[in-house]
Amino acid sequence: MTFELGVYSFGNTPRLPDQAARLHKAIEATTAAGILPRDVGDTASTGDVTTALIDAPHA
Repeated sequence: MTFELGVYSFGNTPRLPDQAARLHKAIEATTAAGILPRDVGDTASTGDVTTALIDAPHA
């Protein structure tokens, strides 16, 4: 989510707010699926989370 906020903060670039919103939706879908990283108490590796974010629906 830190990266999402970084992308969103560069909002004067036309496409970045849309990309931040897409990333936010991917994060929501990934966490809703129960894929959580170790730093929040679950077992998914960085690679597992990254793969889930890439594969998440980008509606």
